[in-house]
Amino acid sequence: MYSILASLIAYALAAWYLHLRLDEYLEPGLLRKLLVFLLASVVSWAVGAAIDWAFPAQAIHLLSARASAAPVPDPVGTLHARVIVVNKA
Repeated sequence: MYSILASLIAYALAAWYLHLRLDEYLEPGLLRKLLVFLLASVVSWAVGAAIDWAFPAQAIHLLSARASAAPVPDPVGTLHARVIVVNKA
């Protein structure tokens, strides 16, 4: 949970700082806005990943097995249990 808040703050700060720094090098336009968005997103992701790495107990695991509330059914096992083979000779 802390990583979400920290990455949100990091994104705002990185976007503000990059917008000021790129003002010297690029003229205002779509390229500068896109570059600020991409670089601030990378900074935000890195801050969130660093906090998840430093505090694994606070991390939100969306894709892990611990996150699923119900067990995933085995479609192959249930399919084999229901198939009836009829041999017509």
